[in-house]
Amino acid sequence: MQIVVQKELVLLDEEVTAVKFYPNPNTGQFQILVQNLSAGRLNGRLFNAAGQLVGETDWLITQAQAELSWQTLPQLPAGLYLLQLWDAEGKHYSQQMIIQN
Repeated sequence: MQIVVQKELVLLDEEVTAVKFYPNPNTGQFQILVQNLSAGRLNGRLFNAAGQLVGETDWLITQAQAELSWQTLPQLPAGLYLLQLWDAEGKHYSQQMIIQN
């Protein structure tokens, strides 16, 4: 006897949150596009490859879609960085970024 289990993904009238970071790689200046994010504070933190915090900022999200800008300090060396965002509901988003000089 063979038993086959199939799983289905069902979305219930919830809008999917989208967070896009671009361009990547970049020169230390990049954009963050957020869609369907809850209104409130959005916290961003940038970490280097050693895990050290090298930048932090907050934005106030008032619309369902927003395009945000981030400019790093000019003295950041080229390399791999991790950008992390936390929204007002505590949801976490992260993306590796390559900064080139």
